[in-house]
Amino acid sequence: IDKIKPSIDIPLAATDGKTIFINPHRFNMLDSTMDRFFVLCHEMLHILYKHIDMDKTVFTNIFRNNKRT
Repeated sequence: IDKIKPSIDIPLAATDGKTIFINPHRFNMLDSTMDRFFVLCHEMLHILYKHIDMDKTVFTNIFRNNKRT
């Protein structure tokens, strides 16, 4: 994992296989630390098992927004 980056262009969390993108608003609304831990582990397992299936439109928007930061 290269980084964990915030992105409001995704519902909760996603990965491109190197970076985990987290919607900070939705992530912080989760009920517990364990829920947040589960989301991060879930995305790490996508990377580990190479289960990368992100919608290209959403992914394009994430990269467009990250270039401004």
